[in-house]
Amino acid sequence: MINRNISPLRYPGGKVALFDVLRATIYANKAQGCTYVEPFAGGAGAGVKLLAEGHVDRIIINDRDRAIYSFWKSVLNRTEAFIDRLMTVELTISEWERQRDIYRNPGRRSQIDLGFAAFFLNRCNRSGIIVKAGPIGGLEQKGKWKLDARFNREGLASRVREIASFEDRVEVLGVDAEDLMRQLKTRAQSESLFAYADPPYYVKGKALYLNHYHDDDHKRFARLMCSSDQFAWVMTYDDVPRIRELYARMNLRSFRLRYSAHHDSHEGSELFISPPHVVLPLDIAEGLECRKRNAGR
Repeated sequence: MINRNISPLRYPGGKVALFDVLRATIYANKAQGCTYVEPFAGGAGAGVKLLAEGHVDRIIINDRDRAIYSFWKSVLNRTEAFIDRLMTVELTISEWERQRDIYRNPGRRSQIDLGFAAFFLNRCNRSGIIVKAGPIGGLEQKGKWKLDARFNREGLASRVREIASFEDRVEVLGVDAEDLMRQLKTRAQSESLFAYADPPYYVKGKALYLNHYHDDDHKRFARLMCSSDQFAWVMTYDDVPRIRELYARMNLRSFRLRYSAHHDSHEGSELFISPPHVVLPLDIAEGLECRKRNAGR
């Protein structure tokens, strides 16, 4: 068993913490050795760990954000060139500003330029928030932690190489999540699939994601997911009344997930959503509820 996060990306509320839940649910539904799919992959922490430990045979990493898509494609297809940049890039505010400009103005930038910019900002920004966060330590670098606090070159290079070693078992897509889920309904006829969806938060999505959802988007995606009984899937969302309303016919369990954003480390209330046709192991279900009770003490 691998007791560390393999993904080179940092995400506030990153769901690698749910790895045990996802692994147990995969086995409970006899989906081991399946193709595991993350339609809103981001850092894909759980997915790459499931693959590395041999619980699934293949993974599909999908992210509509062109920069995140470019990061994953570069890690797999331009591995050594990406690592060369990782090992030699200057960790200065002037370089941070240059990488931020690439991310904000992608234009005709190459895939590796854009992918590395996303990676650089993710590692050097507060809490890994790419879109609206500033650099660790501030622009004047007077904070307790500096720009290089989360940029362990050797460790990150090792993660990149490890993921690249699975290149023939990782499919990277940059399509709309709804389109991908529709495709899975067809693929499920000839392929064992398990999907884990972690859509943009309903309340704070605009502040965290480049491609955030509006209410109509959440509603449309809920309608699609609630009709996806061709394959096993689970989902996490922020625990708010509107999401409970949209997924009222599904199994809903509230849990607490500790995360850090903008120097504020706290527990956020989340929903673990599963459809009636998916078996959730009893100990896992009780564990999620236990997290909820303990968080309230």
